Amino acid sequence: MTSADIKYAVERTFASDVLPGVPPYLPVLLANPDHYAGPYKDPNKDLAAVQTPDPYTIVFHFAAPQPDAPWMMSMATAPVPKAKDDGRDYTLHPVASGPYRIDSYSPNKSITLVRNPKWNPATDPHRPALPDRYEVTFGIDRATISQRLIADRGEDRNALTLFDTLQGADIPKLGQPSVKRRVVTGSGHAVLYIVFNELKIKDLQVRKAIALAINRQAVLTAQGGPAFGSLTNTIIPEGIAGRNSIDLGLKPTGDPVAAAKALNGTPVPTLHFGVSSTSTKQKAIAAQVQSDLKAIGINVVIDEIPTDSYSKTLHNDDKAPDLFVSGFQPDWPTAAAIIPAVLGPDASGTKWVSTNLARYYDPTTSGQIAELASSSADPAQVGKQFNDLTNQVLSTNWPMLPVVESRNLQVVGSNIRNAGLSTLYSQIDLLRVGVRR
Repeated sequence: MTSADIKYAVERTFASDVLPGVPPYLPVLLANPDHYAGPYKDPNKDLAAVQTPDPYTIVFHFAAPQPDAPWMMSMATAPVPKAKDDGRDYTLHPVASGPYRIDSYSPNKSITLVRNPKWNPATDPHRPALPDRYEVTFGIDRATISQRLIADRGEDRNALTLFDTLQGADIPKLGQPSVKRRVVTGSGHAVLYIVFNELKIKDLQVRKAIALAINRQAVLTAQGGPAFGSLTNTIIPEGIAGRNSIDLGLKPTGDPVAAAKALNGTPVPTLHFGVSSTSTKQKAIAAQVQSDLKAIGINVVIDEIPTDSYSKTLHNDDKAPDLFVSGFQPDWPTAAAIIPAVLGPDASGTKWVSTNLARYYDPTTSGQIAELASSSADPAQVGKQFNDLTNQVLSTNWPMLPVVESRNLQVVGSNIRNAGLSTLYSQIDLLRVGVRR
């Protein structure tokens, strides 16, 4: 493992067209006067912003002072040997550099991780790596996962999940003594919102009318109710410096009268609400939106998208639906980890970044977001400026409708030990978790 492997990992983050969902931060913020576009478009070009003077040293050159750089390093620098890279298929056989390696992998079905014999725990004191192996199964309906974890039978006693699988109907069961001691809970650090694809819904007043019409209280109920979160008017979660949401003029149960007034008779073609085919919560939310918009004369068709291609579809400018549920959990606890990714421009500054699923772009405001992302001013002041820009975009452009600030609620198997939520990611912290023998 050398500095060249880390540099190549950074270069891959420039290839969002080939690798959708890669961390967008470094391509936007690194100095890039030569307009490097990634190892696939520019295989013979060098990313001059990252230099490797020897195998043990790596130097980053940002376009401006970047106080959040240490956080970004944790997201985009897992070493990738260039000789082993085959683009999108690299995810089928990544080279292990941590305590586990892939033993077997069936895409969209399962993956098994076993100990990496090349890993030296003496060089990695932050990861005790307690379990001997992880057996991960994909594609199970979330309600089924919840039922199995609550029942706690057989191998499920050694099980946990990283996702919000509990259903509203499960809440009464959590007080049972055999379940209560296995409940893990904490702040979700994430905000759920309904995206209005601006490539499809181009009229600002139509987007505003849709936002006014939606019964957000019913959406929260579809998410499972107050145990799973609370209504919010911003996409910045609590605990982030500068957060101070404004009144968007929304009623919790929707306001069809105000929505119709905003629409002002504008004809709206049938809209398509995309949902993951296995998500009962998304389907319930879509049905609620369908009902709410029908009340103001807008027809909505619900399209089920296969779960294994759902994320790719949302990131595809041509195929993304008009409306869909999304959310964002910051990769580190500052507004610079949220707003540039959700509302910001790409590295060229001429369009939206790939994680900006609303496809929101305004030359002035987007430029201000990019400029703030490189600000070395006092973090509290930067946070306030990000917050003010966010409030401005949400209240004047309506690229999305903030709905729920989440609360994470999980149940683990009875043999799981050290189960706790990561303070950053609000998922079970796999760095500490173990299994009773």
